[in-house]
Amino acid sequence: MKIRQLAADAKKSSYVLAAADSSIKNKALLAMAEALERRSAEILSENEHDIAEGRKKGLSPALIDRLLLDEVG
Repeated sequence: MKIRQLAADAKKSSYVLAAADSSIKNKALLAMAEALERRSAEILSENEHDIAEGRKKGLSPALIDRLLLDEVG
């Protein structure tokens, strides 16, 4: 699936979620958090690749710092 389609689907879903009651929103947030935790190694690995590419392309250290992800506590 292409990024533009993913973004469009996410936007549509955000409208549905905004209209949902709190219990549905809480379940959705929990599912998102669990998915992020499950895929954290993959996300961090891809971020390392993106940071390396950014450095090669001469992004400023300040911008690199804003893009850099790391694990929290």
